[in-house]
This record gives sequence, structure tokens and C-alpha cells, in this order.
Amino acid sequence: METSGARGPGSKHLDVAAAHSDLGLPVPRGTRFRFVKRALGRIMWVFGRDQSLYNHAMLEAVRELANAVETMRTAIPEHVGNEVGGMRSEVSALAVDVRELRGRVEELARRLGA
Repeated sequence: METSGARGPGSKHLDVAAAHSDLGLPVPRGTRFRFVKRALGRIMWVFGRDQSLYNHAMLEAVRELANAVETMRTAIPEHVGNEVGGMRSEVSALAVDVRELRGRVEELARRLGA
């Protein structure tokens, strides 16, 4: 059984899907009626091979999608944190500019009023 490369809430389901992606083939040793099941499996494989290939392709696509979502989920808070930090710096710089302008306005008001 191949385990999924994705970890998260849906990884259990991916593991179950991976366990069944080969349509139960090959038949494991010690299985009851193994000879009969193997014979049926060989006949079925003619029709089921494409389904198995599709199953594996879909599993890989879902794993890649899950990994991309996980990457974005972890990157977004970091990016937002960086943006917030940058905005705080800009707000602080603007506050300093406002204080300077207020001082200039008060100085002009004093000069004009005097």
C-alpha cells in the first residue's frame, strides 16, 4: 500500500483510495480462493488496467493539490504578517510627518498672529 504524500484532514481518505487504486490486485498471499481470484483478476485486468492508471493519476493530482493548498495555507499568514509590519512602519512614518506638519502650522499661526 502506498501512503499519500499529503498530510492533513483528507490524508486518511487518500490513503484508503491508494490502497484500492489497483482494484485489489495483485491478490495477496494467504487469501482464500487465491487461485480463483487471481484468474478473475487476470481477466478483469484487461478491462481494469485503464481504470487503475486513472486512479493513480487522480491520486497524484489530488496529492499535488493538497500540497499546494497546504503551502498556501502556511505562506499566507507569513505574507500577511509581513504586510502588516510594513503598514505599521508606514503609519509610524506618517504619524511623524503629521507631528512635523502640526508643528509648522502652529509656528506659522504664531507668526501670523503676532
